[in-house]
Amino acid sequence: MTAATALPTPSSRAHREPVEATGTAVLDVVVPVFDEERDLGPCVRRLHRHLTDALPYPFRVTVADNASTDATLAVADAAEFQADAASGQVRYYVEGGVPGGGNGPRTGDQDAGRLGERDVRGASAQIRTWVQAHFTPIDVGGRTVYDLGAPMS
Repeated sequence: MTAATALPTPSSRAHREPVEATGTAVLDVVVPVFDEERDLGPCVRRLHRHLTDALPYPFRVTVADNASTDATLAVADAAEFQADAASGQVRYYVEGGVPGGGNGPRTGDQDAGRLGERDVRGASAQIRTWVQAHFTPIDVGGRTVYDLGAPMS
């Protein structure tokens, strides 16, 4: 007989906290993909929504790309950004980037080299289009900023 592993006590906010803040994921979901740019976004959003609603524990969704030749990585980055915005992990989006940084995930030089410029631009464009369609722009010192905690009605 093996000893049972005790799960963390559920709380109303446990599943909304980033895995990094809670210590560890109780559930790791890996989604293997190859050339899934068309279906990946809706699939990951649906999975994230289901896990958020149904699971009171921290979880992590990882998209494992198998050398896709289409825009699968850009779609994965955009889906990750949308999930992070929905959970409150990303609160503001500054259009055009911020000095010394970029918009969205994976825009650093190291990642750009790994992903290829097409994928980084594709992810940024998809994220920007989604933000513009769902949130109201605010002018802050001549910069366009979107509060991702206040979607359009």
